[in-house]
Amino acid sequence: MKQIKDFQKLRGSVKRRLIDISTGEIIQSDEHHNMIVNTGRYNILKILNGEGAGLQLTQCSVGSGGALVETTPFTPIPPLPTDVALANQKYIKNIGDSFYNGVSEPYNSLTFATAFLSSDVNAMINEVGLWLTGGILFARHTFPTMYMMADKGYSLEIDWTFEFDTGI
Repeated sequence: MKQIKDFQKLRGSVKRRLIDISTGEIIQSDEHHNMIVNTGRYNILKILNGEGAGLQLTQCSVGSGGALVETTPFTPIPPLPTDVALANQKYIKNIGDSFYNGVSEPYNSLTFATAFLSSDVNAMINEVGLWLTGGILFARHTFPTMYMMADKGYSLEIDWTFEFDTGI
């Protein structure tokens, strides 16, 4: 059997910071692995094969289908590789001026970031998704339910980082 010497594993992580806008206080902060779903992986391969012209990350959304709010709101339902959407999308945001991205040395990672305001979301949320052109889900993450109702004055900052793990 031939051994692959330059194998690179793509993995992602999501860093979340819940901030009280009036005081600037970070109420919650954590970082976890996220699921790059099958449709995301498939489209990476299409891009590498020259078939993905025009494919890019275009939107980020939050939803309320990542935990059973009525019974177990703080126990996330793990995402699956076969997910093609959020379970209950509440608010979607186009990637634009509010998003930044950057490739960092040693050229093995890329970060996208945005912020959701509770005045825009106005919902209990526990899932987030990152979308490709044409509404194709790229990555999904679930987390304990957060109160993002309009009366709170919160900002939820989300950083998505994707990196190649070369095993070196």
